[in-house]
Amino acid sequence: MKLAPRAFNPQSTFRSALCLGVGFAALAMAPVATAQAQEDETQQEEGANDSQRRLNSVVVEATRRAGTTVQDVPVAVTAFDAALLEDTGVARLNDIEQIAPTVQISQTESAASGTSISIRGVGTGSNNPGFEPAVGVVIDGVYRTKTGIALSEMPELSSLEVLRGPQGTLFGRNTSAGVVSVNTAKPQFDPEAYVQIGAGNYNMYDVEAMATGPIADNVAARVDVLRRARDGYIDDVNSGREFNNLNRFLARGQLLFEQDQASLRVIGDVARTNEDCCVGVNFNPGPLGAAVNAGAAMAGLVGIPDASPDEYKVAISPNRDVSDDVEEWGISAEYRNEVFDGTNLVSITSYRDWDALRDQDIDFSGIDRAYRDGTTIGD
Repeated sequence: MKLAPRAFNPQSTFRSALCLGVGFAALAMAPVATAQAQEDETQQEEGANDSQRRLNSVVVEATRRAGTTVQDVPVAVTAFDAALLEDTGVARLNDIEQIAPTVQISQTESAASGTSISIRGVGTGSNNPGFEPAVGVVIDGVYRTKTGIALSEMPELSSLEVLRGPQGTLFGRNTSAGVVSVNTAKPQFDPEAYVQIGAGNYNMYDVEAMATGPIADNVAARVDVLRRARDGYIDDVNSGREFNNLNRFLARGQLLFEQDQASLRVIGDVARTNEDCCVGVNFNPGPLGAAVNAGAAMAGLVGIPDASPDEYKVAISPNRDVSDDVEEWGISAEYRNEVFDGTNLVSITSYRDWDALRDQDIDFSGIDRAYRDGTTIGD
């Protein structure tokens, strides 16, 4: 077999020389690339360690043990610290649905007594104020007997914990589905103050002010004041009233005494809600709706408005109020002391007073068939 001589190709020679040069350059850059890869890996490990430290830094208060991190708690708990709550915009208990997918908050005809919380689909859904909730709500260690009480305005939060499943061992009854534990910010010995102002549609505005600082060597104080208001967005075709507005106020004061291993935190608050709540838009139910409109027409009123749901129009009897007024106040004292090495004594004592007044046209139409007038609920 005779092999033909291979022709000289300058382009092939240049390509081979180029590949050889690139090979030497790659070998020369190998230590640099290795060092860069090691640096990136180190940064990733540091980021993971930072994330792990962030996770471990979330202290769970619901176990009633100081310094217990979320990694060491033997319960099904989802904990959120102050930084995460601020980043996600969670300022009230209603907002936790955004970050805790197992939690659902529903509301019927009353925000005060018709609100319920469900965890993993288990809860108590009823408009009966005598029903006890299946999900307990605890704010700064104090149990709130009505879910609607806990949904009022709250000051700055330091942490929020959702404990899933029965929690009767530490929290007693009314916790068969779980517990939502809310911890508010404590007084600080470093002076601090701020004022926040917000605005929105329907003439909504909110103002929040806070001041904290020392008043003695071992005593710190904190004052929070909140005001939130908004016009209603559902129009009554019979009277021109607007329903489902917001009108809320909260004032809260705290004192923190610290001496060696002992501390005493005293909290006093007063809150007020005065709203025309809660109304839902009705659909015209065919012949029944025609009968209701015929009965209301005899009084010169509209029974059920012929409007699309997105128009937010309802028909209410003009002589019936739709109101949900709540007044509450309370005081609590939390004492902590290390009585022995590693053994802590915690005592929480509180007193709360809650009164609600409800007026409601419970037939939800312009014909005056059924109503709830001046219903008082107290706790």
